Amino acid sequence: QRIFFDIENTPLSDTFSNFGKKALQNHRQNSDDFINYLYKKLINEDLRKLYDLIDSIFQSNSDFSQIHFSLRTKLDIDDNYTVSNTAATDTKKIYADCFELLGNELVTISFFLNLYEGRHFNFFSDKKWTRYNNEHKKFLLDYIRKYPELLNIESLMINRIRNASFHQSMEWNSEKRMFICDDREKKFEISYLDYITLCLKSLNYL
Repeated sequence: QRIFFDIENTPLSDTFSNFGKKALQNHRQNSDDFINYLYKKLINEDLRKLYDLIDSIFQSNSDFSQIHFSLRTKLDIDDNYTVSNTAATDTKKIYADCFELLGNELVTISFFLNLYEGRHFNFFSDKKWTRYNNEHKKFLLDYIRKYPELLNIESLMINRIRNASFHQSMEWNSEKRMFICDDREKKFEISYLDYITLCLKSLNYL
């Protein structure tokens, strides 16, 4: 399943991997704690959530498969392309699940960079890390901004779509083939094509 979703058809985290290898080599003493964290957090928790996410997308594969092929083969998708919506109402929660895992990935990237810069993995330059919540997203994005090759995660983390997806405040409009969303009483629209594309690109990053 993971290979199927590799949209770029290349190793998924080469740049991230290079940072990680150097961090672990240069700071072996601090890296042991980080490896324990990875095992407990990522292997025991996030990997299970990732498989659940992939399973959800496969259950709606009739819709996602149309766009997946174009993304994987790097074909241009016309804005007026009519995407099938047989499973539209079943996909509302998928982006919120993507967003949660992207947030966890953002924390992991930041922890790698702390090691890379010579600190304990959960010590930033001015504070010790406690736990991630949505308010920390801007702080972490600003923190990794000095490494622009890692910033492609930013374009995938869209708060208002996450909020609408998480709270299920997305109303399907079959005539327009789009979701009418409500984020804290602020209405906005997202086409089903854009929504599916965002979900697939987010999954590919993970």
